[in-house]
Formats: sequence, C-alpha cells, structure tokens
Amino acid sequence: MTDTAIPTVKEELCRKTVDVLLELESRSLDGRLAANEHKRTARVIWTLTAGLVDDETLKLCGQAADGCKDDLITLRYLGKGALIEIRYWPQKSGFVATTRNATTQERSVLIQSTAEVGLREGKILQLTEGLLKRGYVKIS
Repeated sequence: MTDTAIPTVKEELCRKTVDVLLELESRSLDGRLAANEHKRTARVIWTLTAGLVDDETLKLCGQAADGCKDDLITLRYLGKGALIEIRYWPQKSGFVATTRNATTQERSVLIQSTAEVGLREGKILQLTEGLLKRGYVKIS
C-alpha cells in the first residue's frame, strides 16, 4: 500500500482478483461450478487482468486455470420441466444435486451432502432411483 493507506487501483484490482479466484475455487470444490466452467472463468480472469495486476496475482490466475481437474462426474436427469444435475468428484467426499428450470434457467441447490466416499454412492443411488420412479429420464 501507499503511505496514505489508500490502496492504488492496481492494489485494489489485485485484491479483487484474488477474492474472485478464492470464490471460484470454493464454488468448484462444493460442486456449484463444473471443472470446465472453472477453467474457462479462470482463463477469462487472466485475460482481463494481464498487464493490470502484479506478476504474483497473474501467476495465481494461470495456476487456477491450469490446476483444474476435469474429472468432475455429472449425472443429468430430465423431467417435469426441470433438469436435475448431481455432481461429485470421485476422490472427494460429498455431492451436490441442483435443479434447473427448463424455462427460466434458474438453478437452485436441492441437496448438498457431505457423505463420505463409499456412503455417498448409496445416497446417490437412492436419489437417482427416486428420480426414475417419478418419471425423470437419465440423459447423461
């Protein structure tokens, strides 16, 4: 910071960039953001901030894009005017089930589970069987 304790535009942009990268990582870890969306967003942030932020912050942007793993598993079920997505990483605990309204495209979280690997699979199976019984169709 400068002597006046008022951050410069560059300092503030660096701070905001890091805040957004942390939020991006948080959303990715809890399943609210798919790996490809995470990677794409991190690349956009890098493109927008290149030359405007310090080298360390720019390096973080690049690492965020390069560090994304594409092994997120997404199960999709369609029915009753909604798309249900169940997302999880095989090596991590928990899963997230979201619904997206086919007309408005609004997304909301149905279930955010912290079930351990091994127990999680049973919970997902129970959920998917329930969806199929209610007339949903698995699309991926």
